[in-house]
Amino acid sequence: MRKFICIISAFLIMCLTGCSGQEEKNSSFVQTEISGVDISAAYDTSSGAADISSEIKKEGKTFSKELLRVKEEYKQPVKGSVKTRKVTYTHKDHTKNAIVYLPPEYDKSHKYNIVYILGGVTSNERAFFGQEGRESEFKNILDNMILNGDIDPCIVVNLAFYPSEDIQFGDEALSVLLEDFNEELRDVIIPAVESKYTTYAESTSPEGIRASREHRGISGFSMGGAVAWNTLAEDIDYFSLCIPMAAGSFEDYDNNNYNSGIAERLKSNMASFGYDSNDFFIFACEGTEDVTYEKMEQLISRFRNSYTDIFKFTDDDTSKGNITYKVKQGAKHEYSNAYEYFCNALTAW
Repeated sequence: MRKFICIISAFLIMCLTGCSGQEEKNSSFVQTEISGVDISAAYDTSSGAADISSEIKKEGKTFSKELLRVKEEYKQPVKGSVKTRKVTYTHKDHTKNAIVYLPPEYDKSHKYNIVYILGGVTSNERAFFGQEGRESEFKNILDNMILNGDIDPCIVVNLAFYPSEDIQFGDEALSVLLEDFNEELRDVIIPAVESKYTTYAESTSPEGIRASREHRGISGFSMGGAVAWNTLAEDIDYFSLCIPMAAGSFEDYDNNNYNSGIAERLKSNMASFGYDSNDFFIFACEGTEDVTYEKMEQLISRFRNSYTDIFKFTDDDTSKGNITYKVKQGAKHEYSNAYEYFCNALTAW
């Protein structure tokens, strides 16, 4: 346990150092309302970026071999947008909030896929969408992509990792925080959100949540990405999609030597629930100038070379594998890159 805590602390020191210099805050809000842009102009084709109109015509679950760049027009508000909502919940002795993104023209009679997402080491539930009810760049991008048919309508829930905003890195053993968050996510957050907004869960009992796992994802950027890796390994019975962005895993960070923690726990839990390699998909993303690049590269290399029984890599088709790894040249540890990574991942779902 002592070694595990030290490993986690070392990982977070790296993330905190990188975030202090590179991680952007999502603080810009656009108030002007305009119509959604045409799909033919959806993505920037400069510098070799692919055109979404030719790449994302989903037949099955194919997706672009290269990361697609969001064009500036997609960062503007759209008509029909739904304001973000706040869900408040209590776990043990702390009360927390989640910010919920709903797709344009949200209809409670429809069922929606849902992704839970976390930000970096110093972030909270406002990392991606800002305050409840406000416009944000990330929200605008999702709205535009949905309205133009680039991705299916979905719900995205921004979570806070720490028990309270008074607790941050170094205040408590991270192994304790991880266990607490895992319990909170399963037992409190998912039932609170999915009893209020319509997903594929017929009920919010463990059985109902487990039965709808194919329509539920976990994602995160920086430290949140490490939480996403951990959540997939621990809670594969609740999640089928994992989108880790700019992050290695907590327990795989140990003086540049990677152990088999995530893969071994994932393999064990797959066996416990009778799952195989067709029962999950990972869309991992990284930037070559990101402070986490080396760690993600080592983790992915370990999966690729030592765990071929679990992981089958694919570049553009979920029917041909269960993990893809995308690298953006020159990308730093910035939320603007996370927006792009996340939206690319949704095209594969």
